[in-house]
Amino acid sequence: MSNFEWSDFFKVGKKLKNGDEASKRTAISRFYYAAFGSSREYLTEVLNESQYLSRKDIHSKVLKRFQDSLYPDENSIHPLLLKLRSERNKADYSKLYVPKNINAREKDSKEILKKVEELNKNPSHKRF
Repeated sequence: MSNFEWSDFFKVGKKLKNGDEASKRTAISRFYYAAFGSSREYLTEVLNESQYLSRKDIHSKVLKRFQDSLYPDENSIHPLLLKLRSERNKADYSKLYVPKNINAREKDSKEILKKVEELNKNPSHKRF
């Protein structure tokens, strides 16, 4: 079994964020995947929502799941994750993209990781 934690990607992003353009683009991607992976893991491992184990359109499905949540702690993840995904897509796929606001993306990722950590301790669906 692996000792990998999604938050490890966050640490990699922090190391890369002050480098050259490729490093900055990669940092944005790592910040996104730290947040996405931990959010998805919450759905699949804590809430046992196995439909989020699939790979087809999984990014959109996870985003929609948090957007549609009736629980404010879950729902609050959506706008942050959406912004991170948008920036990650630009960083990964657009040659014209100029990496900026990396500190803001780092902050968004860190906030999602914190929210997911709290949800892992006390899942929304078990609060009500």
